[in-house]
Amino acid sequence: MRALIAAALRRARCEVIEAKNGYEMLDELCTGLFNPAVDPPADLIISDLRMPGVTGLSLLAGLRSAGWSTPFILITAYGGPEIHLEALRQGADACIDKPFDLEHLRTVVQNVLQAAH
Repeated sequence: MRALIAAALRRARCEVIEAKNGYEMLDELCTGLFNPAVDPPADLIISDLRMPGVTGLSLLAGLRSAGWSTPFILITAYGGPEIHLEALRQGADACIDKPFDLEHLRTVVQNVLQAAH
């Protein structure tokens, strides 16, 4: 799924950095997390809810508590009103249920990025 999403976004001319799990994502982002003077290395984060090690909601909560406002899209196969409400409460900009259409994802990405700028 990660490779499919990355390929679709690259076709839409987005620069994509992939991470296999929440820990790898944190490694990619840690410079900005520990140095507020450095711009975040990402314009947008797309995370699955369930990942090895760190859940998407935990990652989101940690980023928000560290003061990061980087737009965040959560995707999940375990969605439902409760998950969507919790994601939005914690600061997600969008929550998308699997399966989803890649064109829908590209549209959500564009809308979230436009709203952030």
